[in-house]
Amino acid sequence: HNVTLKATWEELTPYQVKYLENGTNEELATADTRYGEMGKEYTDKARTIDGYHLIAGCPAECTHKIGEGDN
Repeated sequence: HNVTLKATWEELTPYQVKYLENGTNEELATADTRYGEMGKEYTDKARTIDGYHLIAGCPAECTHKIGEGDN
């Protein structure tokens, strides 16, 4: 038997997670490039960076929708 499956593929949208020093735009580590679908919600977790710690009030993870807000 021959079976034919049809699928429609959509390219994922790349986005970057940056690790910046508080009060500056200095990158403390190489940005992570991740991929997702526009309008869908994703949760990203902060990376551990030697010699640094998260400041009070800065969450260890962030939930966002690709294409909304300042992301």
